[in-house]
Amino acid sequence: MPELIRWVLYYFERAAIRVFSIYRWIVFVLPIEKDTECPLGAPHVDDGYIVRESSYSDIDDILKLYPKEFYQYMPSRKRSELVRSRFNSKYIGFVLLDKSGDIVGGTWALPVKSDLINSNGKSCFELVNTFIIPSKRGSGLGSYMRSSAIKKMAARGYTHVISYVWRSRKASINMNLSTGSRIAGEKMRINVLGFNRTYINRFVDLRGLVFLPHIILVGYDAERLKYVVSYLRRFGFTVKVVLANCSDIDSTTLSFFDQSENSVLILDPLIGEKSGQVADSIDERFCILNKLHAEFSFDDLIEEVKMESVKPVSYIFSVYGERVPVIDLS
Repeated sequence: MPELIRWVLYYFERAAIRVFSIYRWIVFVLPIEKDTECPLGAPHVDDGYIVRESSYSDIDDILKLYPKEFYQYMPSRKRSELVRSRFNSKYIGFVLLDKSGDIVGGTWALPVKSDLINSNGKSCFELVNTFIIPSKRGSGLGSYMRSSAIKKMAARGYTHVISYVWRSRKASINMNLSTGSRIAGEKMRINVLGFNRTYINRFVDLRGLVFLPHIILVGYDAERLKYVVSYLRRFGFTVKVVLANCSDIDSTTLSFFDQSENSVLILDPLIGEKSGQVADSIDERFCILNKLHAEFSFDDLIEEVKMESVKPVSYIFSVYGERVPVIDLS
């Protein structure tokens, strides 16, 4: 696209935004540990990839690789100013190198103060503009780079990472979920005639999100689970209910859970599985749970139930077969 047209579209877009616009992001928060020995939630990737802090010598390479979705109609001069400004401010940059030493991805960490975190000595940072070149996407490298950057920031004393992700960016949402981040709210910015207001809502509107995952609900309180299942059904979620220690459940409640796409699995020595199988011992109870595990794969949930540390209502989002957590309603 000719630069002149880019400049025209750039200023037209900025003017339109100031007249009226609404932006919405999903807010992710992840607590991190300083003594983390390996990247949090990092998937296995081929040997040879490394993550290091970026330097001035990387500017030209990053400019060539900077994804179009980050700049749209932004002219090349503005794009260059944006990237270069990241090296002259409080941003901390990281790049992902392949086996040949070429840059194939990058991200920036920005120290911030967040209303979502009651900071008493807690240090929070935001990861922005995380990108992987198109030819390397879909291989887990984005999650690996993000997790490695988090590990390096933890070594600097930071305790929380916050991310704002456009609701329409499916890959970015899944990358945050796969590295352990929890959905903490929704950020909205409204611009009207040059005036703007930004606020964070702790309620996340699930409608219109780019993913509708399977959800596994685990809990002891059947009545509370009924309320949550009713809420989630409104948005078309597929729900698997696991009732632990619910020996007093009645047939009406049981039939409520076992409707259409929803199914129930009862973990209780007295009742066993809904099919009639009786679990006479705790070992048999967790054999039953392992059947669910084979379908959805969530080892740590099994450990939580074994330790009887499951909250009254726990959520497990299973997106494309991966186990990822979100904040619960308890």
